[in-house]
Amino acid sequence: MLDFTVILPHSLGYGLIYGFLLAGLILGSLWYNAEMWHQDYPEAIKAKVGPISEKAKRQRAWFALLFFPLTFGFPLLVVWRLSLIVGDVGFAAAFLMVFILFFLFNLIDLLVVDWLIAVYLRPSFLILPGIEGMAEYHDYGYHFRAFLIGLIFCLVSGVVIGGIGSLIW
Repeated sequence: MLDFTVILPHSLGYGLIYGFLLAGLILGSLWYNAEMWHQDYPEAIKAKVGPISEKAKRQRAWFALLFFPLTFGFPLLVVWRLSLIVGDVGFAAAFLMVFILFFLFNLIDLLVVDWLIAVYLRPSFLILPGIEGMAEYHDYGYHFRAFLIGLIFCLVSGVVIGGIGSLIW
């Protein structure tokens, strides 16, 4: 039986930490070199900028060494923390927790990173050289569509990571 009075506060609290931690990591990497995120820019921007540089590819690989363990390790840590509170977590609880973590990250990424910072504030470090002023930088819909695709990732992550966590704990 799912105890929502334990699972929801646990998931929401850790989900906000997770979402803002990953958002900060993304913004830091964008500040360091926005070209590392070349694949996430709209097609018209990628076409005008050209292919990603070898330097940005190497930097992206180093960034992934930090980003991916955090992306998948943190949710497992949260499932483990819940197991300390409730004992046997079970698949439904682990799935729900991991889904909420990824959903909150996806939502923070949309509202804070994409809409507020990238589209509305548009700091100069996000603008790839030579394409200042392109209309695609103002496209809220592009980021919303990415958010919707992210919901599928939330579900899949909930099943896979939640499943692993429920088997372990």
